[in-house]
Amino acid sequence: CFERILAGVAEPIASWFFERLAGFRQDPAIAFGSVTASYGDLLDLVEVWTQELGRQGLGAGSVVVVEGGFSPQAVSLVLALIRARAVVVPLTPLLSVHRPEFEQISEASATIVIDADERWTVTRHERAVSNPLTLELLERAHPGLVIFSSGSTGKPKAILHDFAGLLEKFRRPSVKKATMAFLLF
Repeated sequence: CFERILAGVAEPIASWFFERLAGFRQDPAIAFGSVTASYGDLLDLVEVWTQELGRQGLGAGSVVVVEGGFSPQAVSLVLALIRARAVVVPLTPLLSVHRPEFEQISEASATIVIDADERWTVTRHERAVSNPLTLELLERAHPGLVIFSSGSTGKPKAILHDFAGLLEKFRRPSVKKATMAFLLF
């Protein structure tokens, strides 16, 4: 079941967000293992992923599971899916045992798995979106984010966020910060 966490904003694909990232093109964005990727590196990979998503027929209206870590490939894929107005369902490799259940609950049309060596595979699913909250989000042409919680019953619960609404918090520039991520997708 989905919990209702949707917020309407005027600009569905947050072009301002990508423009801001481009303004930091030379700055380090993420460190993954021994690799440090700049914002420019991520944006270049977003372009590569945008082309691949087009070849795969994935974009607005697609619900896509992304299994991986905070690697340059996985982060840029999530960014490309946001820009394409898709619904992203990020999972860690630790959750791969639950992936079939999460794919079903989220009504995923595809799963992209990125391994530790940054190689990736795409699996297509023959599913139609029927959840009213997801349909509402897709009708607005907004990107989405589905996260899972075990909830109080121990059964997985999907929580759908309007990604445009989540990004809106960062529209107004503030002090630049560096963050160390301890949690995975």
